[in-house]
Amino acid sequence: MQKHVFGLKAGIVCLASVLLSPGLALAAWPEKTIRIVVPFTSGGSADLIAREVAEHLRKSLGQTVVVDNKPGAGANIGTADVARSRADGYTLLLATPGPFTFNKHIFPKLDFDPAVDFSEIVYIADVPGVLLTHPKSKFSDLGEVAEFAKRNPGKISWASPGNGSSGHLMVEQFMSLSGAQVTHVPYKGASQAITDLMAGHVDLALDNVPTAIPHIVSGKLVPIAVTSNIRLESLPKVKSGSESFPGFGLTSWYALMGPKGMPVDVISKINSAVNYYIAQPEVKARWSAMSMFGVGGTPDRLKTHIATEVEKVGKLFETLNSEKK
Repeated sequence: MQKHVFGLKAGIVCLASVLLSPGLALAAWPEKTIRIVVPFTSGGSADLIAREVAEHLRKSLGQTVVVDNKPGAGANIGTADVARSRADGYTLLLATPGPFTFNKHIFPKLDFDPAVDFSEIVYIADVPGVLLTHPKSKFSDLGEVAEFAKRNPGKISWASPGNGSSGHLMVEQFMSLSGAQVTHVPYKGASQAITDLMAGHVDLALDNVPTAIPHIVSGKLVPIAVTSNIRLESLPKVKSGSESFPGFGLTSWYALMGPKGMPVDVISKINSAVNYYIAQPEVKARWSAMSMFGVGGTPDRLKTHIATEVEKVGKLFETLNSEKK
């Protein structure tokens, strides 16, 4: 009898040790809904990418994945929400340049530290932008914008998705390179800025190419310049900004991140699923047609990319600030 009791106890101890072992404790993940926070309004490129990735993760992981739009304060509100969340893999962030590279130069205080409060998961894609105007506009390229703005300082209204966005930085960079003055009009996201541009309430707005192309094809908006260093296959007749002003341009990047301290096993599962998705030929072809370029790679690749961007953007702000003194 004692042998049986001892055997039962030993089995319980063995089972407990297996269940508590770090390598197997996460085997059941995900057990509930996963939330991807997009720190912008719906309808923009960040939202588009997040919803595509969410749908693939739903199929790959066998669990509900929802997109939660939390716009405001140059994407700081949604980003801070993720930084404060539990690092259990159920709250993720569709990360963009603003909160991780621009915003510390623009906002006096952030409710998170972009360098330490997050876990890198996967670098999803690079997406160039396009400067747009409405069909009744007098402008056809960036040089004409600069020429008019020099003669009429502040008369051109240039909308952006918000303070701290890449669109905002493009406004500042344009004024620095051209010597012209325009009026920056920040919104809470790209979709409302584009709506007001189509209505003629503002003169210019920057949007990412994938979400802008339908409006260009329909004739509701007119492209002036792309923010890549070269012309794009999707918009071959549109000049790159650097053709008018060398050095003008910036490409948005998108990534998945989570709160600091996410389990390595969870990061690996998400990373593998996203890498698989963006490597599919049909996805690559569809994204390429919209000038979305999948990247992928390890979490370390994302970390290295962000460090490089932080340095590059820091130098740009140093130049901008020195010119304003």
